[in-house]
Amino acid sequence: MKISSISNIMTKRTFGLVVVLSLLTFFVSTPVFAHKHRCMSRHGFHSPKIRVMTRNLYLGADIMRVVKAAVENPDNPMAVPVAVAGVFNTVQQTDFPARAEKIADEILFYRPDLIGLQEVSTWLIQEQSDFMLGNPQAADQVVYDYLAILMNALEERGLHYKVAAVVKNADIELPMFAGMSDDNLPMFSDLRLVDHDVVLARQRVDVSNLTTGNYKYNVSMEIGGVPVEFTRGYILLDADVRGMDYRFVNTHLEVGSEAGPGFAAIQAAQMAELLEIIGEESKPVVMVGDFNSSPEDPETQPYYQALAAGYQDAWDENSAYCITEGFTCCFNETLDDIDAQLTTRIDHIFIKPGNLEIRKIKARTMGDMPWDMTYSGLWPSDHAGVVAKIKFRK
Repeated sequence: MKISSISNIMTKRTFGLVVVLSLLTFFVSTPVFAHKHRCMSRHGFHSPKIRVMTRNLYLGADIMRVVKAAVENPDNPMAVPVAVAGVFNTVQQTDFPARAEKIADEILFYRPDLIGLQEVSTWLIQEQSDFMLGNPQAADQVVYDYLAILMNALEERGLHYKVAAVVKNADIELPMFAGMSDDNLPMFSDLRLVDHDVVLARQRVDVSNLTTGNYKYNVSMEIGGVPVEFTRGYILLDADVRGMDYRFVNTHLEVGSEAGPGFAAIQAAQMAELLEIIGEESKPVVMVGDFNSSPEDPETQPYYQALAAGYQDAWDENSAYCITEGFTCCFNETLDDIDAQLTTRIDHIFIKPGNLEIRKIKARTMGDMPWDMTYSGLWPSDHAGVVAKIKFRK
């Protein structure tokens, strides 16, 4: 057969394939067909479903370095300002604007109805420190606003998400070493970190009955003689997703037993408080967040507190194929170790079905593969995220 004949046959076959695909696209996109495809299950009735995500954005550095410097050098007035400068340098190196692009790509791919974000940070600076004067003016020059940066990245992708709720948590300001003057004297700025938890919702999701707050019990300590409280918080809201009402909860609990028994007690108290606030609900409850608690923890800690309260772990109910262990924590502080391994599962999606039954759950981790890293070689966060599609049966 001549080459020209083969070319003509291939051209005709390609044209035929295009015609078939065009017809299929037309019928699938036709309102009547699309409505049936969306609303009819194999059981012949509407199957309620919701897709949710939990994502810790990462502060950008390990702020416990400052605590360590204060504890190990109580008589050195430069210890804390130098450590603060080191933390801020790492925050700049871990480049949240670049990382936000990768997180926005995750959201573009999965398109969750609701997203629980933790460590949504605002970093602010005051060039001329007034900290030694009692800090009369809080630092107000914004260097990084993580929420604004992420929302801009979503908008650039044509994604329509709204900020459904924000809770302000820790608000910490400390002096920062800023170099030496011409007179060979140390200069200082003030660095301020404001931590938030946030819920994002797709524009088509109606939210109501909003509750935000901070926990009664939080870790507090002195850093260089300055009292500091690591305040944690929670968000609860009702969400109407495709005509079904859900109670959605997002939180970030204190670190646990690895930091000491006192931390574990506060963590457990926070979880007990949250479960009491949620109370008994007839509607399905989806509770997401960085719980800092894993299935390897003692039964007194948040993971098992949730199970004891009747919640199911989405990962344990996962029907997705090729699943991993689901580990979400933690990459190295500077996010640049491509060989870093996640070793524990502390970011969870818990479900209490209420007046429905769970029919099927597909869950995935994200941001934990080398190809998820930024072009400059950074992981999107020190945590992996978790996304789950949850189908219910009435």
